[in-house]
Amino acid sequence: MSKIHPSIGSTGPEIGINGFLKPKKQDILMIPNEISIDRREKIIPNNEEILTVNVRSQLSSLKKNIDTLYERTFAEALNLHLICPKQCLGEVYMIPTHEYDDQAMKKNKVEFKGISKIEDYIRLFQAINKRKSPEGNEYKYERVCLLIVDFREETPKLYSTIDELKSDGLVNENTDVNLDDLTIENFASDLLRIYSDRFNTNLLK
Repeated sequence: MSKIHPSIGSTGPEIGINGFLKPKKQDILMIPNEISIDRREKIIPNNEEILTVNVRSQLSSLKKNIDTLYERTFAEALNLHLICPKQCLGEVYMIPTHEYDDQAMKKNKVEFKGISKIEDYIRLFQAINKRKSPEGNEYKYERVCLLIVDFREETPKLYSTIDELKSDGLVNENTDVNLDDLTIENFASDLLRIYSDRFNTNLLK
């Protein structure tokens, strides 16, 4: 049985895991063989040895909905960690440097608004990143990846450093935020390293 769900190349079915408030379907799960899945309900019983990653994006209304989007992300880690405090959670969240114009999109046009609240997103996601210990900080993820992408060019540009964002005028030159441990580099290896500190890594081989 494959340990990755959905299987590579597939988008479903998504499988849920129980949380403190409600079950939550996950985008990517790595499930040790000995953990059974209720195929009818597509729900897994509480088990801390599952590694899970959610993949999300927000392309418009970033300024207007930042509080709601962040509270939802914050609450989902809390929901799962309150039941399984040792569980390793990852979050991949993509935002554009410039918001898509949602009104233009309704007319099948691709247009952009002003610069997104990039510094605010970096600061907020750093606050829920790098949960090192399974004791406390249940609202944090073991590792967060914030993808910041400029879609205005034919080939989208992915930013990996704060200096790149400064150079393109996307954040204040004197900003105190950084992208340390928040980029895609080492995202998977960081999660697996934390998992290996808590469990036997052979469970996922």
